[in-house]
Amino acid sequence: MTRLLTVLALAAAGAGFLGGCAPTQKYAELDAAYRTQVARNQELEQQLDSLRKEIDLLQARLGEADAAAGEGGQTNAALRAQLARLRDQYRQLEERLNTLGPVLNPETDAALRALASEFPGVIEYDARRGMLRFASDLTFALGSVEIQQQAKATLAKLASVMTSSSASNYDLRIVGHTDDVRISSATAKQHPTNTHLSVHRAISVRDALASGGVSNARMEVAGWGEFRPAVANRSGRQGTVENRRVEIFVLPSSVGNAAAPASTNAMPAVNRPAPQPAAIEPMK
Repeated sequence: MTRLLTVLALAAAGAGFLGGCAPTQKYAELDAAYRTQVARNQELEQQLDSLRKEIDLLQARLGEADAAAGEGGQTNAALRAQLARLRDQYRQLEERLNTLGPVLNPETDAALRALASEFPGVIEYDARRGMLRFASDLTFALGSVEIQQQAKATLAKLASVMTSSSASNYDLRIVGHTDDVRISSATAKQHPTNTHLSVHRAISVRDALASGGVSNARMEVAGWGEFRPAVANRSGRQGTVENRRVEIFVLPSSVGNAAAPASTNAMPAVNRPAPQPAAIEPMK
């Protein structure tokens, strides 16, 4: 029943973008339902990440136990049983997450899927989280915040999607990430830490989208540095490419549709607090 209500709420939200007849109260209800689903998706993703790390640690322990001289068979059996339970939990969580479906309206979801298909080496789209992931090594040169040419083309097309009528009620949260390799002395002159570098890269992405017409009032920037890795970091100066990334979350606007151009299809604005300046997360 909960899944059916969620699907109906999302379908109604999509219809609202086209029909423009939903009253302010209805918009607020749909917005709340949307945010609830986003939160549910993110919670499940966090649980999956935690389980993935537990599984990796258990596999490492099991490998050590197998290699250790005199290790009892009962210990290995217990570890294998625990590993099997964790894998089963992981599978169940994945199935739950897969049933939730995309969190954006159908037009925006389709446009972002097409964008990711057009630039498969540069960008990935996670429909379940309403999130785009840019690979930093393809978006920026090493230690740099200057956007490379191919990534500029991708961001220009993303700006076109976000300025369309179907996406006018969405904001963007742009979050930079790095691996745990220390900043070089040359890079440190402009970006003292990985946190600085991650935030500065998020700002560069925001500026590129603003050049494409996306209002700065719709964009927030943040940076986690090395503190939110997607995978376990590998040792060595080469670092871990999967952790060097910029993620863009597409979220319902916190200020209604006030910044969007007038349109007969636009949904009515909700009375909410005035927009705040884009914030940079504090260093961790």
